Amino acid sequence: MVGALLIVWTPRLLVASLVVGVLILLVGLGPGAFGLGHPDSFFDFMTSLVTVVGALGAVVAAASALRLRHRGVSRDSRGIDRALVKAALVCLAIAAISSALLTRTHRTNAAAPAGATVVELRIDKFVPSTLHVTRGERTRVFVVNRDSYAHTFSVDALSLDEYIAPHGTRLITFDVPASGAGRLSLYCAVTGHENMTGTIFIEPRA
Repeated sequence: MVGALLIVWTPRLLVASLVVGVLILLVGLGPGAFGLGHPDSFFDFMTSLVTVVGALGAVVAAASALRLRHRGVSRDSRGIDRALVKAALVCLAIAAISSALLTRTHRTNAAAPAGATVVELRIDKFVPSTLHVTRGERTRVFVVNRDSYAHTFSVDALSLDEYIAPHGTRLITFDVPASGAGRLSLYCAVTGHENMTGTIFIEPRA
């Protein structure tokens, strides 16, 4: 949007628009990869899509305008520009509706299986934020996402990186190591959720 405004304001800012678009692409592609890979999380997906498409559009438009100006070509392309903008808006609308429908399908009131530990993902927090498991035993954790955007249940030491869709649930089963550290770090791997952490305490067998 910034790039587009720069172009509209004055053609002299084409280079600035190109630079802005490239910077947004470079900064946004990394964090945006998660959202683009999960269309079943509306807010994550659409935020990433609009950022990437907007920046890419600014880059293409500015580069094309600079090329035409360098060649000394002058033509009225407003009709074509309007058609391209309309097509992009239609595609974004279709993507938004599809993502909203996919997100809606994950809403569930499924009950936790017997014997499973329940962990809620709520306002970027694990509730509870500490879990106690027994060394050498198989553990089941029933994760419930109360937020309208996606989270993960990630534990590097256990090679766990489980995705939980908005308002979705997931039963996670893992074997507690028979030896090693007595405390493991739990976290959400989504960019921007760095403060969403917890701890798994490994207790010895009785």
